[in-house]
Amino acid sequence: MKTVTMAAVVLGAFIVMPAAPSSAANVASASHRPLHFGPRNTTGTVWGGYATETNLTTPQNGAITDVRGSWTVPTVTCGSGNTYSSSWIGIDGYADKTVEQTGTEQDCIGGAPQYSAWYEMFPKQTKTIPLVIHPGDVMTSEVQYLGGGKFLLMLTDTNDAANGTFSITQKMQNAQLQSAEWVVEPPAQGNVNVQGLANFGTETFTGCSVTINGVTGPIDSGQYDPMTLVDANGNVLATPSRLTDNRGTSSFTFTYSG
Repeated sequence: MKTVTMAAVVLGAFIVMPAAPSSAANVASASHRPLHFGPRNTTGTVWGGYATETNLTTPQNGAITDVRGSWTVPTVTCGSGNTYSSSWIGIDGYADKTVEQTGTEQDCIGGAPQYSAWYEMFPKQTKTIPLVIHPGDVMTSEVQYLGGGKFLLMLTDTNDAANGTFSITQKMQNAQLQSAEWVVEPPAQGNVNVQGLANFGTETFTGCSVTINGVTGPIDSGQYDPMTLVDANGNVLATPSRLTDNRGTSSFTFTYSG
């Protein structure tokens, strides 16, 4: 789950480059909350993509210590209203109450596409990352547990070699380290109501890996759920493809059907 604000309260060391575009402020009230899915629920109105745990019924605490993945920022197709989509990877939130995550925003505000980057240590507010994001940019991200309640969050725009790297250390003392996720979602407003999903076409995730009890492998090295996004009436909004594994990582696509 994600929550966005422009006022970044920095709790750890970080590296940032260019100033964020002003469009990032338009998602300042968005929130990316935990999912709290029950065992093996594969459809819902909050998250789409993939999640993995040691066991989907009784996930082990302290098991997940690293998650990695890359995605290509999609081009959103806008109508006249406001719609939203967030792409991210993170630890926790599938069955517990925190999420440690970083990602990008692809939104339609007043009929115009807007793109930005962010990180969140839910239930704390989302913080905007001052990177200039464009559709087609390839983002590489990692969330790593360092011990002592500390996490390293990294996001790189590989299309901007000079200015495209962000890194920050944050603290979440009550993190359960139960799950890893690779997600596209319509963020929530005020942590309550899910907003309308933007038409992002097809988004591709590659190089997805998770470290479970010290062993790094693809998404399906744990017990995993593919998550289909539906609206409140159960109509399908977006669907993940099957996983393709190669050299210890997973790839998949996530396709909007609206």
